[in-house]
Amino acid sequence: MEIDDPPTLHIGQTYFPYRASGHGILHYLGCKGRSHAEWRNPALDGVVDIRSSGLREGHLKYFVEFLGDVVTHDPNKKLVVDGPDQAWIEVSLPVGVFISGYQISHGAGESRRNFLRNWVLYGAFPGGDDVNVSWFPLALHEDDTSIDFKRWRAGFLTKVRTAEPFHRFRLAAHPHPKRSPTGDPKRRQLAAVGLEIFGTLQDLNPRKAIAPAVPGAHKPAPRV
Repeated sequence: MEIDDPPTLHIGQTYFPYRASGHGILHYLGCKGRSHAEWRNPALDGVVDIRSSGLREGHLKYFVEFLGDVVTHDPNKKLVVDGPDQAWIEVSLPVGVFISGYQISHGAGESRRNFLRNWVLYGAFPGGDDVNVSWFPLALHEDDTSIDFKRWRAGFLTKVRTAEPFHRFRLAAHPHPKRSPTGDPKRRQLAAVGLEIFGTLQDLNPRKAIAPAVPGAHKPAPRV
Protein backbone atom coordinates (compact mmCIF):
# COMPACT_ATOMS: atom_id res chain seq x y z
CA MET A 1 0.00 0.00 0.00
CA GLU A 2 1.14 3.52 -0.74
CA ILE A 3 1.74 5.85 2.20
CA ASP A 4 -0.52 8.87 2.39
CA ASP A 5 1.39 12.15 2.37
CA PRO A 6 1.03 14.35 5.49
CA PRO A 7 -1.13 17.39 4.71
CA THR A 8 -0.61 20.99 5.79
CA LEU A 9 -2.43 21.37 9.10
CA HIS A 10 -4.45 24.36 10.27
CA ILE A 11 -5.65 25.42 13.69
CA GLY A 12 -7.81 22.78 15.31
CA GLN A 13 -6.58 19.93 13.10
CA THR A 14 -4.74 16.71 13.92
CA TYR A 15 -3.43 14.24 11.35
CA PHE A 16 -3.75 10.47 11.77
CA PRO A 17 -1.69 8.64 9.14
CA TYR A 18 -2.60 5.18 7.95
CA ARG A 19 -1.44 2.59 10.48
CA ALA A 20 -1.80 -1.15 10.06
CA SER A 21 -2.31 -1.40 13.84
CA GLY A 22 -5.65 0.35 13.43
CA HIS A 23 -4.88 3.34 15.67
CA GLY A 24 -6.90 5.92 13.78
CA ILE A 25 -9.60 8.50 14.43
CA LEU A 26 -12.25 6.10 15.77
CA HIS A 27 -9.73 4.62 18.18
CA TYR A 28 -8.87 8.17 19.26
CA LEU A 29 -12.54 8.91 19.96
CA GLY A 30 -12.73 5.70 22.00
CA CYS A 31 -9.92 7.11 24.15
CA LYS A 32 -11.93 10.33 24.52
CA GLY A 33 -9.20 12.35 22.88
CA ARG A 34 -6.46 11.40 25.32
CA SER A 35 -3.19 9.92 24.15
CA HIS A 36 -2.85 7.02 26.56
CA ALA A 37 -6.34 6.63 27.97
CA GLU A 38 -7.98 3.23 28.17
CA TRP A 39 -9.99 2.52 25.02
CA ARG A 40 -13.74 1.99 25.22
CA ASN A 41 -16.04 1.40 22.28
CA PRO A 42 -17.22 4.95 21.40
CA ALA A 43 -20.70 3.69 20.52
CA LEU A 44 -21.30 2.59 24.13
CA ASP A 45 -20.90 6.13 25.46
CA GLY A 46 -22.77 7.83 22.64
CA VAL A 47 -19.60 9.42 21.27
CA VAL A 48 -20.55 8.07 17.84
CA ASP A 49 -23.93 7.00 16.52
CA ILE A 50 -24.36 3.85 14.42
CA ARG A 51 -27.32 3.01 12.22
CA SER A 52 -28.03 0.33 9.64
CA SER A 53 -30.53 -0.84 7.05
CA GLY A 54 -31.49 -3.65 9.44
CA LEU A 55 -29.65 -5.77 12.00
CA ARG A 56 -29.47 -9.45 11.05
CA GLU A 57 -26.81 -10.81 13.40
CA GLY A 58 -24.45 -9.47 16.07
CA HIS A 59 -24.28 -5.94 17.48
CA LEU A 60 -24.01 -2.57 15.73
CA LYS A 61 -21.31 -1.47 18.19
CA TYR A 62 -18.90 -3.90 16.54
CA PHE A 63 -18.83 -1.69 13.45
CA VAL A 64 -16.41 0.58 15.33
CA GLU A 65 -14.81 -2.07 17.54
CA PHE A 66 -11.04 -1.78 17.98
CA LEU A 67 -9.84 -5.29 17.17
CA GLY A 68 -6.20 -5.00 18.15
CA ASP A 69 -4.56 -8.25 17.10
CA VAL A 70 -6.77 -9.17 14.17
CA VAL A 71 -5.60 -12.79 14.31
CA THR A 72 -6.77 -13.45 17.87
CA HIS A 73 -9.80 -11.19 18.26
CA ASP A 74 -13.03 -12.66 19.59
CA PRO A 75 -14.84 -14.66 16.85
CA ASN A 76 -18.16 -13.73 18.46
CA LYS A 77 -17.65 -10.08 17.55
CA LYS A 78 -19.51 -10.09 14.27
CA LEU A 79 -22.03 -7.89 12.53
CA VAL A 80 -24.30 -8.73 9.61
CA VAL A 81 -26.95 -6.31 8.33
CA ASP A 82 -29.53 -6.66 5.59
CA GLY A 83 -32.14 -4.58 3.83
CA PRO A 84 -34.96 -4.93 1.28
CA ASP A 85 -33.01 -3.08 -1.43
CA GLN A 86 -29.48 -2.40 -0.20
CA ALA A 87 -27.63 -3.32 3.00
CA TRP A 88 -25.67 -0.53 4.70
CA ILE A 89 -24.07 0.51 7.98
CA GLU A 90 -23.20 4.11 8.87
CA VAL A 91 -21.48 5.97 11.67
CA SER A 92 -21.90 9.63 12.63
CA LEU A 93 -18.96 11.38 14.32
CA PRO A 94 -18.78 14.40 16.67
CA VAL A 95 -15.85 15.74 14.63
CA GLY A 96 -15.12 16.46 10.99
CA VAL A 97 -12.73 14.26 8.99
CA PHE A 98 -10.78 14.88 5.81
CA ILE A 99 -10.40 11.18 5.06
CA SER A 100 -7.24 9.76 3.49
CA GLY A 101 -7.77 6.05 4.15
CA TYR A 102 -9.71 3.41 6.03
CA GLN A 103 -9.62 -0.17 7.30
CA ILE A 104 -12.41 -2.71 7.44
CA SER A 105 -12.51 -6.21 8.89
CA HIS A 106 -14.63 -9.31 9.23
CA GLY A 107 -15.45 -11.22 12.36
CA ALA A 108 -13.00 -14.09 12.87
CA GLY A 109 -15.86 -16.56 12.65
CA GLU A 110 -17.40 -15.10 9.50
CA SER A 111 -18.26 -17.51 6.69
CA ARG A 112 -16.88 -17.18 3.16
CA ARG A 113 -20.28 -16.34 1.72
CA ASN A 114 -20.32 -13.11 3.75
CA PHE A 115 -16.86 -11.86 2.76
CA LEU A 116 -16.85 -8.33 1.40
CA ARG A 117 -16.31 -8.36 -2.35
CA ASN A 118 -18.40 -5.51 -3.77
CA TRP A 119 -19.00 -2.42 -1.67
CA VAL A 120 -18.93 1.38 -1.57
CA LEU A 121 -17.75 3.73 1.16
CA TYR A 122 -19.68 7.02 1.26
CA GLY A 123 -19.19 10.23 3.19
CA ALA A 124 -21.69 12.94 4.08
CA PHE A 125 -21.15 16.58 4.99
CA PRO A 126 -22.84 18.11 8.05
CA GLY A 127 -26.30 19.56 7.69
CA GLY A 128 -29.52 18.22 6.26
CA ASP A 129 -31.73 15.49 7.67
CA ASP A 130 -31.82 11.73 7.16
CA VAL A 131 -34.12 12.08 4.18
CA ASN A 132 -32.23 14.79 2.33
CA VAL A 133 -28.66 13.81 3.18
CA SER A 134 -26.33 13.63 0.17
CA TRP A 135 -23.84 10.75 0.17
CA PHE A 136 -20.50 11.35 -1.56
CA PRO A 137 -18.77 8.21 -2.94
CA LEU A 138 -15.28 7.85 -1.48
CA ALA A 139 -14.25 4.37 -2.62
CA LEU A 140 -15.82 1.76 -4.91
CA HIS A 141 -14.73 -1.88 -4.73
CA GLU A 142 -15.72 -4.53 -7.28
CA ASP A 143 -14.62 -8.15 -7.02
CA ASP A 144 -12.18 -7.10 -4.30
CA THR A 145 -10.53 -10.14 -2.68
CA SER A 146 -8.46 -8.23 -0.11
CA ILE A 147 -10.26 -9.97 2.75
CA ASP A 148 -10.18 -13.76 3.02
CA PHE A 149 -9.56 -16.49 5.60
CA LYS A 150 -5.91 -15.48 5.98
CA ARG A 151 -6.49 -11.71 5.99
CA TRP A 152 -9.41 -10.66 8.15
CA ARG A 153 -8.57 -6.97 7.85
CA ALA A 154 -7.69 -4.82 4.85
CA GLY A 155 -6.75 -1.16 4.46
CA PHE A 156 -7.28 1.24 1.60
CA LEU A 157 -6.26 4.79 0.76
CA THR A 158 -8.81 7.21 -0.64
CA LYS A 159 -8.01 9.83 -3.27
CA VAL A 160 -10.99 12.10 -2.68
CA ARG A 161 -10.12 15.61 -1.54
CA THR A 162 -12.81 18.08 -0.45
CA ALA A 163 -12.97 21.61 0.93
CA GLU A 164 -15.19 20.54 3.84
CA PRO A 165 -14.75 17.60 6.24
CA PHE A 166 -17.12 14.65 6.37
CA HIS A 167 -19.08 13.88 9.54
CA ARG A 168 -20.82 10.65 8.52
CA PHE A 169 -19.56 7.53 6.79
CA ARG A 170 -21.62 4.74 5.26
CA LEU A 171 -20.48 1.32 4.08
CA ALA A 172 -22.96 -0.10 1.57
CA ALA A 173 -23.20 -3.32 -0.39
CA HIS A 174 -22.72 -2.85 -4.11
CA PRO A 175 -24.21 -5.06 -6.84
CA HIS A 176 -21.88 -7.48 -8.55
CA PRO A 177 -20.56 -5.74 -11.72
CA LYS A 178 -21.85 -8.62 -13.90
CA ARG A 179 -25.30 -8.86 -12.34
CA SER A 180 -28.26 -6.55 -12.29
CA PRO A 181 -28.74 -4.56 -9.06
CA THR A 182 -32.08 -6.23 -8.35
CA GLY A 183 -30.80 -9.72 -9.13
CA ASP A 184 -27.80 -9.72 -6.83
CA PRO A 185 -28.62 -11.05 -3.32
CA LYS A 186 -25.24 -9.82 -2.06
CA ARG A 187 -26.53 -6.26 -2.41
CA ARG A 188 -29.06 -6.98 0.31
CA GLN A 189 -26.64 -8.29 2.94
CA LEU A 190 -23.42 -6.89 4.38
CA ALA A 191 -20.96 -8.20 6.99
CA ALA A 192 -18.33 -5.88 8.46
CA VAL A 193 -16.69 -5.01 11.78
CA GLY A 194 -13.73 -2.97 12.96
CA LEU A 195 -14.05 0.12 10.79
CA GLU A 196 -11.18 2.56 11.25
CA ILE A 197 -10.72 5.92 9.55
CA PHE A 198 -7.50 7.81 8.88
CA GLY A 199 -6.87 11.38 7.80
CA THR A 200 -7.16 14.86 9.27
CA LEU A 201 -9.47 15.38 12.21
CA GLN A 202 -11.13 18.79 12.30
CA ASP A 203 -11.88 19.83 15.88
CA LEU A 204 -15.30 21.43 16.19
CA ASN A 205 -13.92 23.58 19.01
CA PRO A 206 -10.59 24.90 17.66
CA ARG A 207 -9.82 26.71 20.91
CA LYS A 208 -9.46 23.35 22.62
CA ALA A 209 -6.14 21.57 22.05
CA ILE A 210 -6.25 18.05 20.65
CA ALA A 211 -3.45 15.71 21.69
CA PRO A 212 -2.16 13.10 19.26
CA ALA A 213 -3.96 9.81 19.90
CA VAL A 214 -0.99 7.52 19.38
CA PRO A 215 2.74 7.79 18.78
CA GLY A 216 3.26 8.71 15.15
CA ALA A 217 0.24 10.96 14.87
CA HIS A 218 1.12 14.48 13.83
CA LYS A 219 0.67 17.15 16.47
CA PRO A 220 -1.99 19.82 16.03
CA ALA A 221 -0.99 22.97 14.19
CA PRO A 222 0.40 25.58 16.61
CA ARG A 223 -1.80 28.47 17.72
CA VAL A 224 -0.63 31.84 16.50
